[in-house]
Amino acid sequence: FAAWFMLVAFTFGSSWSSPLLHLVATPFNLEFLFGLAAAQIVHAYRVPLPRVIGGLGVLLFAATGAAEVKGLIDGFGSFARVLYGLPAMLVVIGVVEGERSGLLRVPGPLRRLGSASYSLYLCHVPLFGIAYKAMTVAGLDTVLSPAIQMVLLSAAAVFGSILISQWVEFPVMHAVRGWIAAPRFPLLPLRKPNLDGSKV
Repeated sequence: FAAWFMLVAFTFGSSWSSPLLHLVATPFNLEFLFGLAAAQIVHAYRVPLPRVIGGLGVLLFAATGAAEVKGLIDGFGSFARVLYGLPAMLVVIGVVEGERSGLLRVPGPLRRLGSASYSLYLCHVPLFGIAYKAMTVAGLDTVLSPAIQMVLLSAAAVFGSILISQWVEFPVMHAVRGWIAAPRFPLLPLRKPNLDGSKV
């Protein structure tokens, strides 16, 4: 993963003619790699001042969002992956260490949402599209205010991601882990020698 990070960092903003190289080296991968770095940090170290670190991450993330709304940065550009990714990494580190240290108690619904975070990350965009299509077919897009539409679309994405995590992600993960843990080749019983030296 360190080599992958170095590849993305040293080719930051470059254009690739090969679709495979573009997929591997795109700056969007930085957000995934920042998540891996956060996991490694909290696994290997006790992080001091978790509330300060998490709060700083929230402030920086909010500032980046405000800058995007004001048109100061391109939210889909390469540099935005750093501006969003690093604060998000700080939030994850602060929250995990705060919970581990007993400084933060996470309610059950938020734990459920956290367990579905990977499905939410992967599926929120298509779920948004499906929900919006259903909304336009029902004619609600011309009746409801934009704020209400956003609340409904967000709720559909969250609820749909939780279902996907329960019905697809977790069963697949359990199946893959079971396949990895199972021996690939059955072990043959060893022949024990008799007292006279022959084998049975």
